[in-house]
Amino acid sequence: MTDDPGPTADPFFEANEGWGAGALAGTTWVLTELDDGPVAMEPGPTLSFGDEGTVAGSAGCNRYRGQAILGDGMLSVGPLSLTRMLCPAPVMALESAFL
Repeated sequence: MTDDPGPTADPFFEANEGWGAGALAGTTWVLTELDDGPVAMEPGPTLSFGDEGTVAGSAGCNRYRGQAILGDGMLSVGPLSLTRMLCPAPVMALESAFL
């Protein structure tokens, strides 16, 4: 992607339009930076992509799962179901910022 305000083509999203291409299925991502700073938790919150548009992961304290739609160069996630555990304040603050 570029800073050019004109129309651009993103080959990643073009090649993976919809969920069927499977480029994200089976991958897990770990948050390492948030709001221009490093995440002070090891491991950081996670996002795992399953088959047919499902997502799941750890938000820091609680686990979540839901649906995702990939298309038009954007990833939309939600609605999510979330466990409701209470953790120390710094972990809850990171979770709130992540979600």
